Order: sequence, then C-alpha cells, then structure tokens
Amino acid sequence: MTILPDTTIEEITLESTAILLLPGADQWHVPEHTPIVAKAKQLLDAGGNVAAICGATAALANAGILNHRQHMSNSLEYLAICCPAYEGAACYRNEKIVVDGNLITTSAAGGLLLAREVIKLLDLFHHETLEAWYRYFLTDDSQYYDVMMQTMQGSDSSLYN
Repeated sequence: MTILPDTTIEEITLESTAILLLPGADQWHVPEHTPIVAKAKQLLDAGGNVAAICGATAALANAGILNHRQHMSNSLEYLAICCPAYEGAACYRNEKIVVDGNLITTSAAGGLLLAREVIKLLDLFHHETLEAWYRYFLTDDSQYYDVMMQTMQGSDSSLYN
C-alpha cells in the first residue's frame, strides 16, 4: 500500500481545532519519525490535540511527553521494556483509554474507543448521537443505528422511522 501525504510536518499548524492522530506501529523508534513526535510535543504544549494508539504511545513515552501526563498504553510493562527514556510510570493508568486534556492514549485494542474520544474532542456529534454511534459499532445492534440516524444534526429523521 502506498500512502501519499497531503501535507508536510512543517505545514502542520499549532491550533486546537484539529487533531494529530498517531497510529500504532512497531516502527516508531526509527529516526525518520522523530520530527512528527517533536511536532506532537509542540502541538500539546500549544494546546493542540494529539491521539496515540499502541506503538505511538511508546514514541511519546520515549520523547518524555508522557512523563507528567495521565496516559495508558499496551501495558506499563510494554512501556518499561520498549522505552528506555520513560519516566512516567506514576502517571500510567490501567484503563482502556485515558484522556488527559488534549492528549488521548490507548492500547492496540482501543481503536473504537479512540474514535469515540476523537469525535467527542472535535465536537462532531451531539452527545446522544455519539453514544448511539459508539453502541452501534460496539454491539452491531440496529436499534443504535436508528437512534444515531435520528439524532444526527441536520438529518431528516423521517427517513429512518
């Protein structure tokens, strides 16, 4: 698969209306990724939003970004083994997902939770729509799909009755 970026790291602006998503991978230790980790730190420091899943949490830990922020990852042991510079064990939370202000962290198993928190952070759905969306994708129960469609902002709910 070829991924073609539509912006460079230098073009990413320090604003709070967007989010930098750092995907999971086992290649975050590669030096080519250092600039995006540095940009994540700049964004967080400027009030911008960053979300990291799985291996991306290790990159943040190695950069010292998680030393004083509430966070989680695949496990505390994972960070201890993979991240020699990690000093944030006191801020580690053994939860499914952790939101600390403008930083969202989760494990490899937290994709759906991460999506929910990103949608919430960006205020894309009304609360009721977001909960229905989450429950639909969690359970595949069509009642939640119906609620989601009926509560979507600007939708014609008569189409779903």
